[in-house]
Amino acid sequence: MTRVTIVSVLALILITHLDVDAQLGLYNFGPRFGKDVVSGDDTRTFYMLQADVAQLWSPRILLEVAAETGSGRDLQGEDVDVSGGSIIFKYHWANRKKTAYAFSGGGIGVSRYRRKLGGEFRTEIDTSFHFVLIGMERHVFQKRAKGVLDIRWLIGTIEGASALRVGLGVSYLLKSP
Repeated sequence: MTRVTIVSVLALILITHLDVDAQLGLYNFGPRFGKDVVSGDDTRTFYMLQADVAQLWSPRILLEVAAETGSGRDLQGEDVDVSGGSIIFKYHWANRKKTAYAFSGGGIGVSRYRRKLGGEFRTEIDTSFHFVLIGMERHVFQKRAKGVLDIRWLIGTIEGASALRVGLGVSYLLKSP
């Protein structure tokens, strides 16, 4: 059984057997960009479209889905294009005025790597675990949007690599959790 299958089965079991008390809805969405750093020579620029689509168990726990694309160099110095997506559970802490939030969390992601190896293009699929080490959100524009900074640790299987991801972006608020 592949790692993707195992993670998918465990996620389905978790979702179907727990009383999640989900509040579905589009809470916010927005673009992000940043860098994935695997080693000194292996960095990738990524662009992501992120959305918080559910509130689970409490107003502090949000479910984020994201689609991303990026490009850069792999460990051998070859050009690589990456596309994929992720599902992250985020736990928020608010300041007293509820104008700024810190968040942390984790989830899973799937990426497709396309690179030229041996004179021909090859495609590889990678599953990864995403750990949000620290994230910060700050309301701007009369609470209609927020600036976002997050730092994640990605543990994947391609090249045996883990990456440190630093991302910046904006999220547009549609519904308050």
